[in-house]
Amino acid sequence: MKRDTKGRPAKPAKPAKTRTKAKPDQATIDTGLIQAAIDAEIVALTKIKPTVRRTSQFGDNHHDAIDAQIKVLDQRMNRTEADDYFEFDPENVQDAVRDAVDWLRGEFTGAASLAESWRELVR
Repeated sequence: MKRDTKGRPAKPAKPAKTRTKAKPDQATIDTGLIQAAIDAEIVALTKIKPTVRRTSQFGDNHHDAIDAQIKVLDQRMNRTEADDYFEFDPENVQDAVRDAVDWLRGEFTGAASLAESWRELVR
């Protein structure tokens, strides 16, 4: 053990001070990008909704399904939350909800986006 000139234990050396610029952490950046993509998809769904046929030949309400997708995206629901919330909705709404959850998880295999998946039903 090192000792000072009076025989006492020497104090440990202080680390040198360095200045570094604060960088945003990756999670903050990713969250911002993810939120921007979600917001863009909500806007796209909102824009396409008035142009989509309201009902199918089987009586399924497409506008209700689009509204459900917007709700899932807006609230960033997971599969369990979405299934519980839309449990008593018609099957076409539940299918649209599952597509929205898949889109949030990066697992949507339909069109390029949720809004694009409705394009074939534009009047």
